[in-house]
Amino acid sequence: MTDARNEGISGLVSSQGCAVSRRGFVAGVAAAAILPATSSRLLAATRELKVATYGGSWQKAIESYIAPDMEKGGAKLSFTISSPDDNLAKVIAAKRYGDVPFDVMDGTPYLYNDALKTGLISKIDYDKISRRKDVPAIVLNEAQVIVEWSPDCIVYNADKLKEASVTPPKSYSELINNPKLKGRIAFPGTGHPQHWAAVVGLARENGGDESKMSMVPGLVKQMAPAYFYSNSNELSTRFASGEIWVAPWGAGWGVRLKRGGVPVAVSYTKFGDSVGALWPNIKWMINGTKNADLVHRYIDLWLGVEGPAKFCEATGTVPVNSKSREIMLQDDANKQMLLLTDAQIEKAYTVDWARFDVKAWRDLWVRNVQ
Repeated sequence: MTDARNEGISGLVSSQGCAVSRRGFVAGVAAAAILPATSSRLLAATRELKVATYGGSWQKAIESYIAPDMEKGGAKLSFTISSPDDNLAKVIAAKRYGDVPFDVMDGTPYLYNDALKTGLISKIDYDKISRRKDVPAIVLNEAQVIVEWSPDCIVYNADKLKEASVTPPKSYSELINNPKLKGRIAFPGTGHPQHWAAVVGLARENGGDESKMSMVPGLVKQMAPAYFYSNSNELSTRFASGEIWVAPWGAGWGVRLKRGGVPVAVSYTKFGDSVGALWPNIKWMINGTKNADLVHRYIDLWLGVEGPAKFCEATGTVPVNSKSREIMLQDDANKQMLLLTDAQIEKAYTVDWARFDVKAWRDLWVRNVQ
């Protein structure tokens, strides 16, 4: 007598048009039975890389253009969102208890030497960075890697300045004592990356430099900014509304506004023989991480071509890999407003942090300006 249960199984297989033997079916059931265990092992094999970085569109761009390649290698990114100063403070606090709060973080140039000397960050093993030969040597430091730059410039609303008969500024000093710009200027506060090139630029235009900054607070007060910005999203809203006409800022935000229909342009000021300035966006590996291999792979991805080009396109920054910059040069707005060629990069200014007493400057700023 035929077993009704077997007939049912045969009927199901036949109805689906599959010639599966009983032995094959049993093998399939056995395989299905072990799938949960196999999936669990795969999930367990996925490792977490803890990344301390900026939030908003910056984090979203990392998730879109960097994280997928990490995930292909079995690493999932998790994020701690804050400024480099705050994140480094978290590292210091955790170190007291022998903890490591995250594996890699976005650093800042003025804290680099102290972070390295005090053992908060680890040296980079460049044998594990396969793309090191694809980028300029200047971006590879003992314990930090510059993965892109933010071009510092003056962003201005070309239509508003034309209506007010104001010549587009070619220097920071041209923003001083201009009655037609009263209430229309925004200036970066000390918590914003674009602050540093702006104040050093003012110093250099008026006989100073990183080691001679005493005249700058008075010059900024004469400029009489409508407000001191700390958030670029807010500033972009004020630009778009026509409330703010001009600001020392990052050129990438100018590109975003221009694509959104705001008639902005940029002016790159001179720093001696240099034209424009570059703020470095940096990666640090935290000392004590147990995921050093993942950190090196993460940094290596930032030195690539397509992923970094898409990230920089989204954030208005400039990749260090020249092939990545070639992709961005295909866009007219990028070409007009960003520093993207090798010649432009080489001619741009970078702040001399070895001669800049940042703590003394912050104290001077707080006492006299903000």
